[in-house]
Amino acid sequence: MVGSGLVTMLLMMRRRMMMIMRMRMVMKSSILFLSKIREN
Repeated sequence: MVGSGLVTMLLMMRRRMMMIMRMRMVMKSSILFLSKIREN
């Protein structure tokens, strides 16, 4: 029981990390896009 709980916790943490990484990528790309638009 404890082992499976730890595994599920690890999976949830990994999923959250993936979501945060994706959000950061989107934020960086959007900032670059906005800066390009401002130059023009």
